[in-house]
Amino acid sequence: MTAIASTPFTAEPFGTWLSDVHWAPRQLTFGFPADGGVYTYGQPAEYSALGPGQKQAVRRALDEIAGFTGLTLTESAGAQATLRFAREAGLTGAYAFEPAGIAEGGDSFYGAGTYRPVIGNEANLYFLHEIGHTLGLRHGHESPLFAASRYDGQDYTLMTYSDYVGDQNTYSYDSGAIDWAQSYMQLDIAALQFLYGANYAASGAAWSGDTVYGFDPDTGEMFLNGIGSGAPAGNRVFRTIWDGHGTDTYDLRNYASDLRIDLAPGAWSVFSVAQLADLNRHSPDPRFLASGNVATARLVDGDPRALIENARGGSGDDVIKGNQGDNLLTGDRGADRLFGRDGNDVLCGNRGDDVLGGGAGADRLHGGPQDDTLRGGAGNDRLSGGDGADVLLGQAGRDTLFGGDGNDRLEGGDGDDTLTGGAGADLVTGGDGDDLAEGEGGNDRLEGGIGDDTLSGGDGRDRLFGAEGADRLAGGRHGDFLAGGAGGDRLDGGNGADRLFGQYGADDIRGGYGHDWLDGGRGADALRGGPGDDTLRGGGGTDQLFGLAGADVFLFTRPGDSPTSAAPDVIRDFTPGEDRIDLA
Repeated sequence: MTAIASTPFTAEPFGTWLSDVHWAPRQLTFGFPADGGVYTYGQPAEYSALGPGQKQAVRRALDEIAGFTGLTLTESAGAQATLRFAREAGLTGAYAFEPAGIAEGGDSFYGAGTYRPVIGNEANLYFLHEIGHTLGLRHGHESPLFAASRYDGQDYTLMTYSDYVGDQNTYSYDSGAIDWAQSYMQLDIAALQFLYGANYAASGAAWSGDTVYGFDPDTGEMFLNGIGSGAPAGNRVFRTIWDGHGTDTYDLRNYASDLRIDLAPGAWSVFSVAQLADLNRHSPDPRFLASGNVATARLVDGDPRALIENARGGSGDDVIKGNQGDNLLTGDRGADRLFGRDGNDVLCGNRGDDVLGGGAGADRLHGGPQDDTLRGGAGNDRLSGGDGADVLLGQAGRDTLFGGDGNDRLEGGDGDDTLTGGAGADLVTGGDGDDLAEGEGGNDRLEGGIGDDTLSGGDGRDRLFGAEGADRLAGGRHGDFLAGGAGGDRLDGGNGADRLFGQYGADDIRGGYGHDWLDGGRGADALRGGPGDDTLRGGGGTDQLFGLAGADVFLFTRPGDSPTSAAPDVIRDFTPGEDRIDLA
């Protein structure tokens, strides 16, 4: 006899339907007796061998269990196996014995209703359900506490007779012919892992290594790295996926529906409403449809090795959410919404007007060719808009934003950010922190915000506003408008006929090449016109005025600017016959 062990208490939702004992060893055998002669109890003459399809269903179920638990399940001669499977004459359904130190412990018997098991039909569910009993799981619906919970339905466990949460008729199955759970569900997996441990093997399991999960939108068949796992009884997808090793991906690029993918442990993903299981065939109410097509298994003690890391959408308008790991989320076509959550994520919108949110972590967001909205969230993020009129919001952290082509809006948010508008007429705002902002091509508007910012206009006729802090503003190649704001700023017009205003603080203002207008504003400013016919106005404070090359005009419009005032402006570079003083 195989040894048994007492099952410890757990407050998990499945704790009320665990058997009092489970198998002690992690290596178990299973077998298919050729006839009833090996059984020492019951009516041996009524027992006979399973058919080929039934044996395949058993092996498929045990392979799945070995894939997510620490059990090693080996096929052996039927007479001596711990888990024995046989038909019983006169039986319609099936029944099984829990682990026990007696002859019937681990045995299960199957009737006429189980002769043609196919993934997703009722006959196949019988095998999954009864095998659960042989390993120490009881009926969930028989526990009043569990029956009153939000988990008592096939969405969460196939060990209940409740087809859906709130089902009051537990002894009349209501699911459609092809609408049964296609795998062990998330509480079944968690319960068996509680009893026998979890599998994180780097080899040996179907999912070991980097695994790509795909599904056929016309048949519901699941593919692992392109290899089919068998078509279900009908076009349904209704299962839970456990993957304990590697970098894994849900790849749904062959779907045209609006996908709802959620990689969080325990969360459901909806690929196609048409592929949702109907858990109450007697009612057209969509409330009786399954919660989703695929649930991602729960973690064991928070172990991140079982996370699904990546997801790729299809041609519809998809919503894809990551988890606490480092995710790669790809929208493909359509107007997609991608949310990284925790971790250092990479989000790619691709085609369509997409919305990307990095969440916590150092994320990388790529918008694609249309009009996208990118939000970095917390962490030091990198945002790239691509083509189109994009909105890039760095939010918290030291972020890097690049607008790309199109008329973009960039906001750095908190932190010391680097912002580049790219081609197009962009609006670039640094926000809090010491930011570096560059307009590049197009007629851009750059705003530094709070902090010591560096703004560079680039090509185009740009408007630069330093706001608070000691800012450095550089106009670029054409006629630009520069305003320093509060603080001691440095303004450089560059090429073109520029208009430069120091505003508040002791500013260093340089016109550069071209016919420039320089206005110091309040504070003791230094104004240098540079090559070209410039106009210099000191404003309030004791200002130093340098016209430099060209026929310059020194403008005095206030009595306080005159040499007889208490804080006069001083002309440091005046060429008689070329420069002039205007007392307008």
